[in-house]
Parts: sequence; C-alpha cells; structure tokens
Amino acid sequence: MKLHLVVTGKYFDMVASGVKKEEYRLHNLYWHRRIMKQHIIESVVFHRGYTGITHERECLRVREGIGKPEWGAPEGEVIILELGKEVRY
Repeated sequence: MKLHLVVTGKYFDMVASGVKKEEYRLHNLYWHRRIMKQHIIESVVFHRGYTGITHERECLRVREGIGKPEWGAPEGEVIILELGKEVRY
C-alpha cells in the first residue's frame, strides 16, 4: 500500500534530498487508524503542499517513539515512518 502525505515545502525538500530519513505524525486516533492499522505500507508518496509535485520513498518500518525536532517532530510520542530509498519507475 502507498501512503499519501501532504507536507510543507521545507520538509518535502529535506525528504527529496535524502536529508530527512523519518516522517512523523501525531500519535492520535486518526493517524493510528490510518497508519498503524495498515498491514503493510510499502512506500510513502509525499506531496509538496497542495501542488502536483510529488516524491516517493520506501517505508522501511513504522514505529512509535520520540522524533527529531530538527526534522519537524512535535514534542512527545509520535508515529515514526522510517524512510528508505527513493522509488523510481
């Protein structure tokens, strides 16, 4: 399954360049149902805001934990999507 996420330009650019290796989502009921209940997330498709610009990365692992603030993680426990290689067609 592909997970589609809208992110701001700053974080999109960090993911696309390979600097940012993790994506974070709040640990709440909405994201828990959307991410944690999925059996397999093969990749994450990042959308640069609400434009047509996208970038796709492998999803290596999904876990819960504390993220890195410099990569946009909010305080406290979050859902962490560990990113792998760029997916190219």
